[in-house]
Amino acid sequence: MDCAYGSVYRRIFRRLYNLRISYPDDDLVIHANDIKSCFRQLPHHPDVVGAFSYVLFEHMWVQVRLTFGSDFSPQSWEPCRRVLEQLAQSLFKDSSLRDKHRKYLDQIMWCDSLSSRDAQCKFVQAVRDRLNPGVLDDDGNPVDTPHDFFVDDGIYADLYDVVRIEQALAASIEAVFIILGNSELEKRQDPISFDKMCELLVAPFNKILGLHFDLRRLTVGPPPEFIAKTLTHLEAFHKGRRSFQAREMSELMGLLQHIANSSRWLNHILSHLYTSLGAALGSNKAYLLNTSKAFREALDLATSSSSLPEHRSYAQSATARQ
Repeated sequence: MDCAYGSVYRRIFRRLYNLRISYPDDDLVIHANDIKSCFRQLPHHPDVVGAFSYVLFEHMWVQVRLTFGSDFSPQSWEPCRRVLEQLAQSLFKDSSLRDKHRKYLDQIMWCDSLSSRDAQCKFVQAVRDRLNPGVLDDDGNPVDTPHDFFVDDGIYADLYDVVRIEQALAASIEAVFIILGNSELEKRQDPISFDKMCELLVAPFNKILGLHFDLRRLTVGPPPEFIAKTLTHLEAFHKGRRSFQAREMSELMGLLQHIANSSRWLNHILSHLYTSLGAALGSNKAYLLNTSKAFREALDLATSSSSLPEHRSYAQSATARQ
């Protein structure tokens, strides 16, 4: 199964654009539902639990559920993420869910500007075309509100309509309860971060996934302070510079990649940067192999199957630093 959470940004942007096509003169809103400690919701297979144990103060600690920071945890969560998306949208027609989850829905906060919008407020328009037909079906009715989960963040957008928004949120809550279990605080923590859900305004202006959304102007991008931080990192890479550390380049690439999520043109530049970075790391390894005895010894120790685990771990970190 391919991991598709990376396409969530694109799907959200397309959803918003098509909403504006169908509703050129109405407010649009965006909101999110967050899974609490999503990786802790899934247990490790018993055969691999030992690989995530460690000894601390003469006690063995065993990680029985997915580990935060492991590169395979988001991939392991992928089946749940996909099921949640499909289930939440399919439950949209069940109007009884609004009554069932009323105690949560009543805690949701709505942006004041939705009810006090200036009559002269103008919305940036979207253009209908073959790829963007809007969000109405052949009979002119709005399709069931889709949900896009970026790993543990369930995001949905719709026309500002209290009934539709409550229905979409209730469907999302029900989907999570079906997959991960109902709220039973006497036994376990809630599967949903209700505090985050209630603190996030239902609004045409919002910050979700680290991006600022303005649905009246149809703009999206990282906040100004993030751009300023990225520019500060870029200033260190002036044209006279001849070397860099892998860590600082990794930080810069992470910043640029986040900006590229809402600036498609930057992806074309990033592909060249990744290629250049790979070539630089390859050249650095070749140089160290030819000039550093310590590096060669550490590399042999890190890759040797006969080395003790603690020695391989130290050697791997030593070679990475070089």
